[in-house]
Amino acid sequence: MVEKGKPKEEVEKLLKIGIASVYRWLKKKATGESLKPAKMSNFIRKIDPKMLAEYVKKHPG
Repeated sequence: MVEKGKPKEEVEKLLKIGIASVYRWLKKKATGESLKPAKMSNFIRKIDPKMLAEYVKKHPG
């Protein structure tokens, strides 16, 4: 969109994203980086029940 002449601020409002994201994407595109979402590594989606029980014992209340 920006390459086709739309102002960055207009793209920001149109996509409902922050201006920093627009600049970050433009920088990635200029350097040849992929614009695909990065996979998050070491991201725990669920709490281990045993770890939760231990934490609650150590930190009551």
